[in-house]
Amino acid sequence: MDDRVIERWSREVAKNLEGLNREVNDLRRFQANVEYDKQVQTVLEIISRLQTSNASYTNLILAAGYAAFFAFWSTLKSDMPIKLYATSGLLMVLSLMFFIAWEIIKMIWTTLALRSIEGKLTSRPPEPDTMAKFQQEINAFDRRIGRLWIYFLFPTITCGITSGLCLVGFFVWKLVFTTFN
Repeated sequence: MDDRVIERWSREVAKNLEGLNREVNDLRRFQANVEYDKQVQTVLEIISRLQTSNASYTNLILAAGYAAFFAFWSTLKSDMPIKLYATSGLLMVLSLMFFIAWEIIKMIWTTLALRSIEGKLTSRPPEPDTMAKFQQEINAFDRRIGRLWIYFLFPTITCGITSGLCLVGFFVWKLVFTTFN
């Protein structure tokens, strides 16, 4: 065999091996991306479940707090000065109204946003970055709704805590008044 033939054959083998090596590396990168996408999807599902669970728990605690306040507050009508009774009731009703308004606004806005996102995603053919676009849309929506949330959170908490402090103040006053008289 001629040395030139062996040399040419060696170059071809080396060239083919380099090509195969590039393809194997491309496949590894693709597989890593697929695995990463699966992990991201799993994390997003877990976060979604945690957020849903957290929101449900928070709403349950708030509902129980409102129910307890109004049950307790209604038993104090004959004992509390009428202005204090009316003030604490008004503040708690305002707190409750802000909370309910937020829940209704969030429900409507979320439904409309998800329908819009779904329409955008289903109106075009599937692409490799469809999930990334979906996640970007969800993140943008979360940022928008998060900015609005503070305008409902602050008055809800302020009115609720002030109302609760009215009752606590009444009990402290009653305790001091009955102890020293």
